[in-house]
Amino acid sequence: MLNSSEIPLSDTFKAILDSSPESFVLLSANHSVILFNRTLQQTISRFFNKALQIGDDYHDYLFESTRQLYAESFQKALGGEITIVQNEAIVGDITIWLEYKMNPVYDANHELIGIALYIKNIDAQKKAELALELANTTFEAIFANNTEGLILISKYFKVLQFNHAIAQRLFENIGKKIYVGADFREFIYAKEPQQLLDLFTLACEGQTIEQEILTKTAYGEEIWFTVKMYPVFDKHKQLLGVVVQSFSIDEKKNAEISMQESEMKFRRIIETAPIAILIVNDQMKITLSNPETEKIFGYTHQEIMNQHIDLLIPSRFKNTHHLHTAEYLETPRMYHMGAGRFIPAITKDGKELIVEVSLNSFIVNGKQLVLAMIQDVTARTQNEIQLKDQVQILEKIAWQHSHEIRRPVANIKGLIDLINMDYEDFRSIPTWTFLEQEVETLDKVIHKIVADTYRDYKGKK
Repeated sequence: MLNSSEIPLSDTFKAILDSSPESFVLLSANHSVILFNRTLQQTISRFFNKALQIGDDYHDYLFESTRQLYAESFQKALGGEITIVQNEAIVGDITIWLEYKMNPVYDANHELIGIALYIKNIDAQKKAELALELANTTFEAIFANNTEGLILISKYFKVLQFNHAIAQRLFENIGKKIYVGADFREFIYAKEPQQLLDLFTLACEGQTIEQEILTKTAYGEEIWFTVKMYPVFDKHKQLLGVVVQSFSIDEKKNAEISMQESEMKFRRIIETAPIAILIVNDQMKITLSNPETEKIFGYTHQEIMNQHIDLLIPSRFKNTHHLHTAEYLETPRMYHMGAGRFIPAITKDGKELIVEVSLNSFIVNGKQLVLAMIQDVTARTQNEIQLKDQVQILEKIAWQHSHEIRRPVANIKGLIDLINMDYEDFRSIPTWTFLEQEVETLDKVIHKIVADTYRDYKGKK
């Protein structure tokens, strides 16, 4: 084996070695340094704080984490093998990835000159590879374990990757098994396939798409899905494909449709109700009114919406009404119409009404609302006043029957009794008997009129 003094080096070769970004050292069979370049000298100086010299034992410049690897590779090189390994070297608090290449160097006579060691800093590259590997592993794990259906499709509709959830769903809904390389279009079972393909085209152009899709299985069942599509690019910003993510919203959608139908029925009932109906929020602002409300109060739907309920209360009663509404909101309860709760109200043109109100409180989406059913009882109140006046007149008539008419009848009866006592012969006269009977009948009629009057009209007061 030649030593370093026997190796002829031209200036050109030396310049080539020194300009290499890789560290280089030529070692003898006993690990002494024969030759090295500037890059290795700088690395030794940085990590070991001393200058590398020809003849040094290279063991003195090994990191502890690389000694075993160095020994194994050196023995292989002495046996004529070329080894290339990557290792994460640890120097204090610093970790750095290095690639080691070790190979034997022979002269023209195939005599061993030494062992060449090339050391390349691959830290940035290796960490990028590890990050990419971790990202791929994480992506695959998320892809595989996601309970939502996931499928990666190329821009040419070829299936690149899919998870168990989408495979199971496709088999259950259309009876087909998906596989890598399949044409995605063969697995579309949306009610309007072109709609899904148009969304896919937008995703290929870089857009993120999310939409609810109504699908129909091979068995005729209609179900709802939310489909989300987003493009996936490589590090060079080239499109790898489109991830299609889908999850069932059938239960949620059916609940929404049912709620919408219930709301439509509710609105229909309110709109056709023969009495005025209002719904107000916890600020006592009107959130819904029906046509009967507009008919009674003269406001259009647009005029009354979001207005405070005070709009329908005469000014002189507003303070009292504020107290009552505040009290009701603190302890909401059901009020039934017809319990004598008469409230003054005012129309758009200033006409005052008497209304009867039923209230009920309920909660929607955590917000308190109040349902008010309003009936105009102005005419009924006026009729009751008239009826009361009529009752008073009838009472007066009854009193007159009881006192003014009955009194002379009672006097006549008294005279008849006196005559009967003094003149018994009168009883045998037919005319007298007839007079006596008629007076008795008249007295009974007066009693009956008085009794009927009190019975029929006292209850109506």
